[in-house]
Amino acid sequence: MRKIILAALAATGLTLGWAAMEDDDMANQLISTDTARPAEEDDYQAVIQESDADLAAFVLDYITKDVQLKGDFFIENRSKKQALVRGGAAAGQCLRLKLVSLEKKTKSAAGGTKMLSSRFMETSGAAYEVRFYLQSSSYGGPEIIRIEAESKPSAGAKTGSRPGK
Repeated sequence: MRKIILAALAATGLTLGWAAMEDDDMANQLISTDTARPAEEDDYQAVIQESDADLAAFVLDYITKDVQLKGDFFIENRSKKQALVRGGAAAGQCLRLKLVSLEKKTKSAAGGTKMLSSRFMETSGAAYEVRFYLQSSSYGGPEIIRIEAESKPSAGAKTGSRPGK
């Protein structure tokens, strides 16, 4: 009796499997013969299509959200030399910046990226030019790929002097 039940279940399972293959038409599946894409296509980055005003608004929104999250705009000073302006930060030190101005026009940079400059002021009074590099992202909008800060002497500051000397 057990053998008959097992044989019936096996026959039913085979029949159902065969019916599923015929319904899905898996027997006639086409196999792709396309070759793999060349490596150059993966490295290609689309050109940003947004206007300068849209990119400036994107960067301003980024800065605003960062300030809301952390209280100030923080960036590491990666300059190899000491800042020349009074109270400037040394290399590797975290800068606590406040936005002074943001340019409305972008400039073209290497690799199809765009660069937008801005001016920030540190809490000590030192001025910094911060450059935001933008490119198109995988979701279609712009993304910031790099941020660089460079100390800029303010109009009234003496360069090359140290405090107390």
